[in-house]
Amino acid sequence: MGWTIFTAIDLFVGALLLDLMTTSVPPEKLPRLRKARNISLALFGATVIVLLAQIADRHGWLGR
Repeated sequence: MGWTIFTAIDLFVGALLLDLMTTSVPPEKLPRLRKARNISLALFGATVIVLLAQIADRHGWLGR
């Protein structure tokens, strides 16, 4: 579970840094930057879902 938390934080910080770079990137590279940010946010969302499932499993909320 610790690695999942680390991954979620890492992906969020990565998306934040990509967002901050939009002011210094040439306009022709902005679509690629937006796509990378969206992918990073999608992976962050998937990681949060996995983390919630791990927490639910640890506390017995999944019924196993």
